[in-house]
Amino acid sequence: MIIEKPWGSSERLIHDYTVQLERIQIVKGGYSSKHWHKRKRNLFWVTSGKLAIYTFVFNKDGPHVEPHKVARSWLLTPANAPLCIEPDIIHQFVALERTLCYEMYVAGGGHVEPEDIVRLSANGIFSDDDLLEIIKEVCQGDCNA
Repeated sequence: MIIEKPWGSSERLIHDYTVQLERIQIVKGGYSSKHWHKRKRNLFWVTSGKLAIYTFVFNKDGPHVEPHKVARSWLLTPANAPLCIEPDIIHQFVALERTLCYEMYVAGGGHVEPEDIVRLSANGIFSDDDLLEIIKEVCQGDCNA
Protein backbone atom coordinates (compact mmCIF):
# COMPACT_ATOMS: atom_id res chain seq x y z
CA MET A 1 0.00 0.00 0.00
CA ILE A 2 1.34 3.44 -0.97
CA ILE A 3 1.01 6.13 1.69
CA GLU A 4 1.10 9.76 0.55
CA LYS A 5 3.31 12.07 2.63
CA PRO A 6 3.86 15.85 2.46
CA TRP A 7 7.31 15.15 0.91
CA GLY A 8 6.25 12.36 -1.49
CA SER A 9 5.16 8.77 -0.82
CA SER A 10 6.15 5.63 1.05
CA GLU A 11 5.39 1.99 0.29
CA ARG A 12 6.11 -0.75 2.83
CA LEU A 13 7.61 -3.75 1.03
CA ILE A 14 8.64 -5.94 3.98
CA HIS A 15 7.82 -5.92 7.66
CA ASP A 16 8.77 -8.84 9.83
CA TYR A 17 10.23 -9.33 13.28
CA THR A 18 13.69 -7.88 12.59
CA VAL A 19 13.45 -5.86 9.34
CA GLN A 20 11.19 -3.27 7.74
CA LEU A 21 11.83 -2.15 4.14
CA GLU A 22 10.13 0.82 2.48
CA ARG A 23 10.44 2.34 -0.98
CA ILE A 24 10.20 6.11 -0.65
CA GLN A 25 9.74 8.57 -3.49
CA ILE A 26 10.63 12.11 -2.53
CA VAL A 27 9.81 15.22 -4.54
CA LYS A 28 12.49 17.85 -5.14
CA GLY A 29 12.80 19.87 -1.91
CA GLY A 30 10.91 17.26 0.13
CA TYR A 31 12.17 16.80 3.68
CA SER A 32 11.44 14.57 6.64
CA SER A 33 10.95 15.69 10.21
CA LYS A 34 13.96 15.90 12.48
CA HIS A 35 13.54 12.64 14.37
CA TRP A 36 15.26 9.71 16.06
CA HIS A 37 14.59 6.08 16.82
CA LYS A 38 15.06 4.51 20.23
CA ARG A 39 15.90 0.98 19.09
CA LYS A 40 16.09 0.63 15.32
CA ARG A 41 18.85 1.41 12.84
CA ASN A 42 17.80 3.39 9.76
CA LEU A 43 19.52 2.55 6.46
CA PHE A 44 19.15 4.73 3.33
CA TRP A 45 19.97 3.47 -0.18
CA VAL A 46 19.40 5.93 -3.04
CA THR A 47 18.68 4.38 -6.46
CA SER A 48 17.94 7.64 -8.31
CA GLY A 49 18.26 11.31 -7.46
CA LYS A 50 20.23 13.08 -4.73
CA LEU A 51 19.43 12.95 -1.03
CA ALA A 52 21.07 14.96 1.75
CA ILE A 53 21.06 13.33 5.18
CA TYR A 54 21.76 15.42 8.27
CA THR A 55 22.47 14.36 11.83
CA PHE A 56 22.04 16.81 14.69
CA VAL A 57 23.52 17.47 18.11
CA PHE A 58 21.86 15.26 20.72
CA ASN A 59 22.09 15.84 24.45
CA LYS A 60 20.25 13.21 26.48
CA ASP A 61 20.67 15.28 29.66
CA GLY A 62 19.16 18.43 28.20
CA PRO A 63 17.07 19.53 25.25
CA HIS A 64 17.06 16.85 22.55
CA VAL A 65 18.12 19.12 19.72
CA GLU A 66 19.85 22.44 19.31
CA PRO A 67 18.00 24.13 16.43
CA HIS A 68 20.09 24.21 13.26
CA LYS A 69 23.11 22.63 15.01
CA VAL A 70 24.18 20.08 12.38
CA ALA A 71 26.63 17.44 13.56
CA ARG A 72 27.28 15.92 10.11
CA SER A 73 25.84 15.76 6.59
CA TRP A 74 26.07 13.33 3.67
CA LEU A 75 25.10 13.56 0.02
CA LEU A 76 23.69 10.23 -1.17
CA THR A 77 23.43 9.31 -4.85
CA PRO A 78 23.12 5.95 -6.65
CA ALA A 79 26.95 5.83 -6.70
CA ASN A 80 27.11 5.71 -2.87
CA ALA A 81 26.92 2.72 -0.57
CA PRO A 82 23.88 2.75 1.74
CA LEU A 83 24.15 4.96 4.82
CA CYS A 84 23.24 3.59 8.26
CA ILE A 85 22.00 5.88 11.04
CA GLU A 86 22.27 4.26 14.46
CA PRO A 87 19.54 4.46 17.17
CA ASP A 88 19.46 7.65 19.28
CA ILE A 89 20.84 9.81 16.43
CA ILE A 90 18.63 12.71 15.38
CA HIS A 91 18.45 12.81 11.60
CA GLN A 92 16.58 14.34 8.67
CA PHE A 93 16.59 13.87 4.90
CA VAL A 94 16.20 16.48 2.15
CA ALA A 95 15.79 15.59 -1.54
CA LEU A 96 17.93 17.87 -3.72
CA GLU A 97 16.04 16.53 -6.76
CA ARG A 98 13.32 13.95 -7.30
CA THR A 99 14.66 10.88 -5.48
CA LEU A 100 13.86 7.18 -5.21
CA CYS A 101 15.28 5.64 -2.06
CA TYR A 102 14.94 2.40 -0.13
CA GLU A 103 14.75 2.86 3.60
CA MET A 104 15.43 -0.15 5.79
CA TYR A 105 14.90 -0.36 9.52
CA VAL A 106 16.80 -3.06 11.37
CA ALA A 107 16.03 -4.12 14.93
CA GLY A 108 18.60 -2.98 17.44
CA GLY A 109 17.36 -5.45 20.04
CA GLY A 110 13.88 -6.91 20.15
CA HIS A 111 11.82 -6.41 17.02
CA VAL A 112 11.18 -3.57 14.56
CA GLU A 113 8.29 -1.42 15.76
CA PRO A 114 6.87 1.10 13.23
CA GLU A 115 6.01 3.46 16.09
CA ASP A 116 9.67 3.63 17.26
CA ILE A 117 10.08 7.25 16.19
CA VAL A 118 10.38 10.48 18.16
CA ARG A 119 9.57 13.48 15.94
CA LEU A 120 11.02 16.85 16.83
CA SER A 121 9.74 18.90 13.88
CA ALA A 122 7.33 18.81 10.96
CA ASN A 123 8.06 17.57 7.43
CA GLY A 124 7.26 19.20 4.09
CA ILE A 125 8.77 20.74 0.96
CA PHE A 126 11.39 23.50 0.89
CA SER A 127 10.97 26.45 -1.46
CA ASP A 128 13.39 26.70 -4.41
CA ASP A 129 15.31 29.50 -2.64
CA ASP A 130 15.70 27.47 0.58
CA LEU A 131 16.69 24.41 -1.44
CA LEU A 132 19.42 26.38 -3.24
CA GLU A 133 20.93 27.29 0.14
CA ILE A 134 20.87 23.63 1.22
CA ILE A 135 22.51 22.57 -2.05
CA LYS A 136 25.29 25.13 -1.54
CA GLU A 137 25.85 23.91 2.02
CA VAL A 138 25.81 20.16 1.34
CA CYS A 139 27.40 20.06 -2.11
CA GLN A 140 29.86 22.94 -1.70
CA GLY A 141 29.56 23.58 -5.43
CA ASP A 142 30.33 19.99 -6.40
CA CYS A 143 27.14 17.99 -6.90
CA ASN A 144 25.54 19.45 -10.04
CA ALA A 145 22.13 19.76 -8.40
